Amino acid sequence: MTQQIGYWESIVDILTLKPVFLIGLLILASFLFWLTRKNKDSSKLINILSALLLFYYMSFTFFNVFGVPTLRELNRISGFGESIFNPNINLIPFIDGINAGYILNILCFIPIGFLCPLISNKYRKFSYSLLLGFGTSLLIEISQLFTIARATDIDDLISNVLGMILGYFLIEVILRMINHSSNKILDKTYGFSWMIPVLVVFIAFANTFFS
Repeated sequence: MTQQIGYWESIVDILTLKPVFLIGLLILASFLFWLTRKNKDSSKLINILSALLLFYYMSFTFFNVFGVPTLRELNRISGFGESIFNPNINLIPFIDGINAGYILNILCFIPIGFLCPLISNKYRKFSYSLLLGFGTSLLIEISQLFTIARATDIDDLISNVLGMILGYFLIEVILRMINHSSNKILDKTYGFSWMIPVLVVFIAFANTFFS
């Protein structure tokens, strides 16, 4: 029983965001509600909730999965007299085949491809989702040039983009399957600019770096 409680506490600890992330979440929520202050349509909540969920998910994965370096870590490494720039680069695709890490990277980006079209209708265009997936993955890979234990790997870039594509097609299938009335409701929620998902990723990344 004690061991089970320990596992549960560990899971809760991992899923709980640090105060700095909560500040970012509050700022983002305030901004989104300000954008929709003149729109009394309650269906706008779909946009807002999707954006906040994306922020939580990006904050969680940046910190716990992708290992984005933090300012504290860089200061600690520098304090030991070590270089903060540690390029470990692989530009040869599939050099290690398709392993569990490859599959994990695909799975991690599926929610991003799924949520973005619910935030802005611009991301129902394949090119927008593809570019955001590529840009986010590239940001992660560049940041890992400043870590000791991680590598900047072309396989990660490929698998992340593939996950984004799968998430995009998943939400497209769902939107096409729902009834005509629901489609109208969803269409009303598509007022946010294409920049909102980009802003969400940027804030989550900055929060991770300064956490």
